Amino acid sequence: MADYKILTIPFGRDAVPDMVNDIPSDPIVAEPQRASFKQGFPSITTIPLVAGGIPPEGQDFNGILRDITEHVVHQNKGGMYKFEPEVVAAGGYPKGAVLESNDGSGLFVSLVDSNTEDFNSGSAQWQRLASEGPVVSISVDSSISSGQLGLVLLDASGGNRTFTLPSAGAALGVREVVLRRIDVSANSLVIAAAGTNKLMLDTTAGTAGQTSTELLFAGDYMRLRSDGAGNWWCVGQAQLPGSIASGLVAFTEPGVTTYSVPAVLRSGRTRPRVTVTGGGGGGGGGVNSPSSARGAGGGAGGTSIGTINLAGTSSVSVTVGAGGSGGGSGANGLAGGSSSFGVYLSALGGSYAAGGTASNSPAGGLGGSASGGSLNLIGGSGSDGPLSSGSGTAGSGDGGASVWGGGSRSATGAPLVPTAPGSGGGGSDTVGGAGAHGLVVIEW
Repeated sequence: MADYKILTIPFGRDAVPDMVNDIPSDPIVAEPQRASFKQGFPSITTIPLVAGGIPPEGQDFNGILRDITEHVVHQNKGGMYKFEPEVVAAGGYPKGAVLESNDGSGLFVSLVDSNTEDFNSGSAQWQRLASEGPVVSISVDSSISSGQLGLVLLDASGGNRTFTLPSAGAALGVREVVLRRIDVSANSLVIAAAGTNKLMLDTTAGTAGQTSTELLFAGDYMRLRSDGAGNWWCVGQAQLPGSIASGLVAFTEPGVTTYSVPAVLRSGRTRPRVTVTGGGGGGGGGVNSPSSARGAGGGAGGTSIGTINLAGTSSVSVTVGAGGSGGGSGANGLAGGSSSFGVYLSALGGSYAAGGTASNSPAGGLGGSASGGSLNLIGGSGSDGPLSSGSGTAGSGDGGASVWGGGSRSATGAPLVPTAPGSGGGGSDTVGGAGAHGLVVIEW
């Protein structure tokens, strides 16, 4: 219990109007006995009546005590003061003054004397004091207000939801918020930055930030801190469970496929390493009668490897290049097809190998190049075929090796089938071997 009297009503609150005077700042010339804040009670009220003095008015006492106790009651009830133009007109706030924001969401301390800047509109001359904030629950698409910053419980059980953060500009200053998902549905729950603001999650892979992220499972949370310059920085988040923290998807069949980006990658919470390999070039065909002419080996497809930011991306077009067909009798093989992962990575297929004739030394196909990744590798070249000069000529050219393994070995008769993705087909004294199909692998 307090050892002083708690005032809950101001002095003279219920007095009749003519018993309480409003106390002016300056003296009232026409009423020399009236009190004022600048002069107090004038000297004429201290002179005896017989000497011409005028007694002070009781209404002035009531007015003075009312003005003073109104502030005492406000403070006794836990009230804080807000930014007031009257104080600015009187010279501003002193260093160390503490005021409440207009929306009641936080306290600000003045860093300088004679401070006339309004922190509600943003000011470097005030600093927000730390505050835990309220606990609020939201279950419909909403813009989170500055007054709701605290622990925000988000529910997407009623459908896909998007919750937009307040602008992280100078007016907001440095604030923190914990966003926690509470539902167990499979609906998406998107956290979006306002306007041109950015969310700064994984800045090791890039400093540009992202416009949105997602909370992925019940109990998933993020602690974000505004910097007053348009950015929300992630200063804490839930550990992703093993079921979504890692994964691997491989595309092995030639053609174009649409890859649906999983939420954990779409959210930017983690970034995948993608490997793209082009198709292997086909081996050259040869002629085994009347002379033994052998084809060269096809080149291997190139390979591009990179870590890709898929934040905010729902799907990516994936192309797997087909292996080039082997050449017919004495004919060139076909080049391997190109592989790609959207606009991010691409890898050309290996070049075709030349076919063998009775009077040539067929050239092996060159390896394909690659681009877009942090590591871009040229596929291995196929080996040349021998100079044909009659029966008994040495073996055909081997297919080039890709990063996944060696190409098809040359053969007499039916060509061998290459097993390493993107490797080149081997040459033959009949029909050249086909190159291996390319490959796209996404792993995180």
